Amino acid sequence: MATNKRTSYSRNNKSLQSTADAELTTLRLRLNKKREYIAILELELFNTRVTIHEFMVKYNQRVGHLEAYLRTLRRKLYEVLESQRPGPEEAPPEAFEEEEEFTYQERDENNGWRKIENGKKSKYSPKMEEQIKNLFRELARRFHPDLTSDPEEKKWREEVMTRVNQAYAARDLKALRALAEQPDRPVDSPNQTKEQEIAALKTELKRLDLVIADLKARIKHLEESPAWQLRMESRLKRRSGSDLLTEMEDKFKEQIADLEEHLIVLGVDLEDLRMPTEAG
Repeated sequence: MATNKRTSYSRNNKSLQSTADAELTTLRLRLNKKREYIAILELELFNTRVTIHEFMVKYNQRVGHLEAYLRTLRRKLYEVLESQRPGPEEAPPEAFEEEEEFTYQERDENNGWRKIENGKKSKYSPKMEEQIKNLFRELARRFHPDLTSDPEEKKWREEVMTRVNQAYAARDLKALRALAEQPDRPVDSPNQTKEQEIAALKTELKRLDLVIADLKARIKHLEESPAWQLRMESRLKRRSGSDLLTEMEDKFKEQIADLEEHLIVLGVDLEDLRMPTEAG
C-alpha cells in the first residue's frame, strides 16, 4: 500500500513538473515574441521621426521662409491699420490673427537620435540597409530600456541604446555589429523556482503590454501630427502629377505680393521688412 502511495505521489509530482515546464516554455515564447514586437515598434517610431524631420527640412527650405515673411507682412499691416484707426484699441480682426507657426524643431526624444543630412538619400545598397535595419531590431529587442524594471539595469540599457540609435542614425554598420557582440545582462535570477519564474514572467508580460501600448500611442501621435499629414498630402499630390510644395510656394508668393502692394500704398518702407533667406 505504501509503495502504491509513493508511486502515485511520484506520478503526480512528475505531472505537475511537466505542466510547469510546459507553462514556462509557453511564457518564454510569449515573452520573446513581445520583445521582438517592441523592437519592430521602436524601429517604426524611429523611422517615422526621421521621415518627418526630412520632410520638414525640405518644407522649411522651400516654403518656411515665405510663410514667415507672410506673417511679418500681416503683422505690419495690422499695426499700420491700427495706428490709423481712431478710438480705443480693439482686438485684431480675424483676418490678421496670428497663425500657428508650422515649423519643425528637432527633439532628442529617442536616446541620442541626431539629425539626418538634409534631404539626402541613403548612399548604401538595399542589402546593406536591410542589414542595418535587422541589426537595429535585434539590438532593440536585446537592450531596450523598457525591457526591464530594474533601475540599475535600465540605466545601463539606456546607455547602450543611446549608442545603438546613434549608430543607426549614422548608418554605421560596423558600430552596430560591435554593439551586437556585447553580452546581454541577465534578466531572470538563476535561483528562482519554477513557480517563482512563472509568476515573474506573467508580471513581465503585463508590463510589456503597457510598453507596447505606449509605443503604439507615440507612433499614432506622430502620424496624426500636422507635419505627417502634410507629408501624406504631398505624396498623394505627387501620384497625381503635381507638387504640393510648389503649389504652396505659388500661393504664398501671391499673398506676399498683394500684402506688399497694400503696404506700399500705405507708405511702408519694405526695406525694413526684408524677406528671410531660405534655410541653408
